[in-house]
Amino acid sequence: MKLSQSLANLEEILTAALEQVREMKARARALEEQNDRLREELYVLQGAGEAKAHLEQLYREGFHVCPAHFARPRAGQEDCLFCLNFLHHPRQGAG
Repeated sequence: MKLSQSLANLEEILTAALEQVREMKARARALEEQNDRLREELYVLQGAGEAKAHLEQLYREGFHVCPAHFARPRAGQEDCLFCLNFLHHPRQGAG
């Protein structure tokens, strides 16, 4: 096989891979937007006290509740200072 043919084959493979990355990026963006909408709906549907109780339960079960890592598992059940701060300090403007 000639070098030019090998390069053409590699180009086809890379083009296909790039298309897959673009599709995955679009899907990730859509999932992030859906996640944001669901978080907002959850907050609205539940009272602030009830929502906080749910977040505390999630944290006890080993998941992050801080905005940066929401719903991701905590490594080895170690405490997360961001989560603890989020749970124990009332949000500005909250009644």
